[in-house]
Amino acid sequence: MVPVRLQLRNFLSYGDNPPQEIDLQGVHMAALVGNNGAGKSALLDAITWALFGKARSGNDQLLRQGANEMSVTFEFEVEGQLYRVRRRFSRRSRVHTAVLEQHLDDKKWRPIVIENKVRAVDEEIQRLLGMDYDTFINTVFMPQGRSGEFMNLDPSERRDLLAQLLGLEAYEKLAEKAREKAKTLSGQISEGEKRLKDIEDELSQRPQIIAEFEKKRQERDHAEQILRQMDEEIAHVQRTRESLLAVKARVEQLRSEKQTIQRQIESDQKDLSELEMQLQRWQKVLAQEAQIIEAWKKFQQVQQVEQALSEKARQLMELEQQKHRLEQAIMKVRAELEGKLKANERDAANIEQRLADLKKVIARRNEVERQLEELYKAREALRDWEEKQKQWQTLQQERADLERMIASEKAEWAQEEGRMLQEQKQLEAIIDGKPQIEQELKQLGEVRKRFSELQSQLDSARKKREQLSGQLAMLNTRLEQLRKARKETEEKLRLLEEHSGEPKCPLCETVLTPQKVASLKRRLGNELKQRDEEISETEQEIKVRAEELKRVDESIVQAEKELQKLPEIEQRFGEINRRLAEVVEAERKLEALKVELELLRQQKTKAEERWQKQRSELDERERAIGYDPDAHRQCQRKVETLLRFESELEQIRQAEEELSQQQERLERLKAEIAELNRKLATNDFAHDERLQLEQVKESIHKLGYDSKRHQEVRAWLQRNQNIPQWWQQLQTAKEQVPKIQAWIEQLKQRIKEGERKLSEIDSQEKHLQAQLAQLPEVEERLSELLGRRKARENELHRLNEEVGALRYKLEELSRKEQEKVQLEERLAQMREEKTDYELLAEAFGRNGIPKMILRHAVPWLEDEASRLLARLTGGRMRLRFALESQTQRGTQKEDLKIFVSDELGERPYELYSGGEKFRIDFAVRVALARLLAHRAGAPLRTLIIDEGFGSQDKEGLEAIVETIQTVSKEFARVLIVTHLDELRDYFPALIEVTKGSNGSQCRLIIRDQQEVFDVQA
Repeated sequence: MVPVRLQLRNFLSYGDNPPQEIDLQGVHMAALVGNNGAGKSALLDAITWALFGKARSGNDQLLRQGANEMSVTFEFEVEGQLYRVRRRFSRRSRVHTAVLEQHLDDKKWRPIVIENKVRAVDEEIQRLLGMDYDTFINTVFMPQGRSGEFMNLDPSERRDLLAQLLGLEAYEKLAEKAREKAKTLSGQISEGEKRLKDIEDELSQRPQIIAEFEKKRQERDHAEQILRQMDEEIAHVQRTRESLLAVKARVEQLRSEKQTIQRQIESDQKDLSELEMQLQRWQKVLAQEAQIIEAWKKFQQVQQVEQALSEKARQLMELEQQKHRLEQAIMKVRAELEGKLKANERDAANIEQRLADLKKVIARRNEVERQLEELYKAREALRDWEEKQKQWQTLQQERADLERMIASEKAEWAQEEGRMLQEQKQLEAIIDGKPQIEQELKQLGEVRKRFSELQSQLDSARKKREQLSGQLAMLNTRLEQLRKARKETEEKLRLLEEHSGEPKCPLCETVLTPQKVASLKRRLGNELKQRDEEISETEQEIKVRAEELKRVDESIVQAEKELQKLPEIEQRFGEINRRLAEVVEAERKLEALKVELELLRQQKTKAEERWQKQRSELDERERAIGYDPDAHRQCQRKVETLLRFESELEQIRQAEEELSQQQERLERLKAEIAELNRKLATNDFAHDERLQLEQVKESIHKLGYDSKRHQEVRAWLQRNQNIPQWWQQLQTAKEQVPKIQAWIEQLKQRIKEGERKLSEIDSQEKHLQAQLAQLPEVEERLSELLGRRKARENELHRLNEEVGALRYKLEELSRKEQEKVQLEERLAQMREEKTDYELLAEAFGRNGIPKMILRHAVPWLEDEASRLLARLTGGRMRLRFALESQTQRGTQKEDLKIFVSDELGERPYELYSGGEKFRIDFAVRVALARLLAHRAGAPLRTLIIDEGFGSQDKEGLEAIVETIQTVSKEFARVLIVTHLDELRDYFPALIEVTKGSNGSQCRLIIRDQQEVFDVQA
């Protein structure tokens, strides 16, 4: 990775007006120079934040004070290809975005990560660079205060980090995958073997299942034959039952028909009764026919008289309404004239009052013109004050800008001083813990010694356990043999007893005399007694050895339980060592910090003097202007007070014009009032309406409507209102009587027919009931047969299920036979694969290929670091890297310890401090960077050093510069951060960083090559 271009906006001390940009094209080696706190390290923080999203602080601390959003754009080259990463962070929305692009031949940029998600961009950048943030700062980039980070790791962590830099974690991943695969295969093989045994156990049951299958099949065939015979008998009984059920249904149908006919007869009889009653009522109406006709004729004559009177009443109502409308119209015209008269009289009074008011306003003309002269003079004085005010305000703006700049610089000084004091406090807190750390180291040393003794005891106990286990195994074997021999002796005695009296020995078939038999029994009895004694002694000895083994096992368990704490103690020991190294580093940093703090306070004092001088200059310029705010405000108030006279003069002019207009209007109103009074007094209005009113009154008189006669006619019609109903009933009676007589005759015939059908139904029902007497017996027989069939059917169903289950078992055993063949082939294949993966896991493991690579890389790193350290120390110091060390238990432990040789001998690196420690750190870090540059797997060609060289004397500084210039030939870009003036002239290019009111600013200075050579000479 080679830096090409960097742009910052609102990042730490860098602002956005304008954004700061550095173009490093063509620059091989450059130094970042500037005062403390100017922002040199911030440029390098911007590089790591752009690449990895990480820096020395979090996003909120990296964002410039007072800003809401920051961004960094960084262009860099990897293997000849140009890339650009743009990263942004917003405090308000808490959004962090990143975009990675690749430069194309047509001068365009193409996004590499389509999603533009921060995680995806980070992963792609790590893939391009071949390392993450921690690896970057431990090799290529030496951040401020972290030159010894790689060296300060404990030996185990240091070894792991070196393996990571060399890309050996890939082998560990491969080894882990191979182990996982072998473990998976081992589990699969175990499961397969278990499955194979299960299949063989199941296949061994096939003969029994076949015999059971044949037996159940024969039972099923027999059950099916019995069931078919029962179905034939049931079918015969069901046919008989269905015939009887049809008879029963016919009986039910006849009963239903009987009920229907009975209901119909009852309904017809009821209808007949009602019709006969209706016939009687209508015949009574027909008997009064002559009286109803006479009354109806008189009713029609009176009704015609009433209609004529109603028409006259309607006409009278219309005339009365017309009369009322005309009277209302005449009254409305009169009211309008009276309203207009009152309005004119009111307007005339208002005009007379307005004329009086206007005359008062016109009387102030002379006083208003005098006050306006005073207004013009005050306005001239106000213009002079406003001009002085503009000059004074400009000066106040300059003063405010100055105070804001002073406040900003004070805040930055305070922030930097606060940071240093905080760091000082943290370092002092670390240093205060040194006595406690040394005491803990001493205590842990004693604990480790005790654990070493405990490990020795555990080893001895394990050896003794092995001896006792062997002795117990031998004793158990001997006990088994003795018991077997005793059993054989007992068997011989039993055979002698069973075959006593026989001529031949049952054991060897030799001829036996009674004396030989007795002798043989005594010998076998003695032998049996001896075996019992030996068994008892052996069992006692086994018991003693078992108890002793139990005690040894208990001691082993207790020791192992205690030794489980050893890794924690070792880890604690490593932590304490790291803390001690941190204390030593903190002491060095504290001394350097005190120097920087004192320099910062001196710069702050000079700035305060400069601020005081700028304030005095502004005070002098303010006095020269001569601006008096109080006098200015008094003049403004006078102008504001006199302004009203301008509007008052305009009001006087308008009043004079209005006076003439109002006088003319008053004369017109007086003439209109006189005319209106005349018309009202003589009724000189609404002439047409008055004429129409007289005509309407004449029409009412000629109509001649008699309301009393009309009321008498209406009363007669009300009293005789039933006459139309009688007439209508007479007409209905004439129409209904013949019809009702015909209906009565039909109902009588239908009732007679229904009674005949009822007689026939009773006869049929009696005959069918005799046939239904045998139905209960048939149903009982059918129920019994169905129950027996259900039992047989259940038994057949059970036999079918059993036959099916046995057939399925036989088919399943055939499938398992095939599965067995396939499983045996698969197990053989998996065993071969497991062996292959175990070999791969061993090859890729920590003691395989990675260990070989480390054994080649560590000597190269040791030689290179020693060469650089020798140059830095005048050949006085040299390094030795130990890749393995021996533990207290005598085993080999893989780590990376560093030893330093000087004129006093060889000592561990952790015992060095100050300037010597810095040179060692510098040499190892540069050697690491060169090692990484030589390896094809990490395409990095840049060296960045942000580390103070204040701990070095003049000779040490020259040696460091010479080393940097030597190793720079192997890198495309070398950047060094320094605040030492004596180092500026050693570099052909400078990036000068300054800090002002707008934040930090930087510029690139390419120095003349000849001048550089002269300085070096």
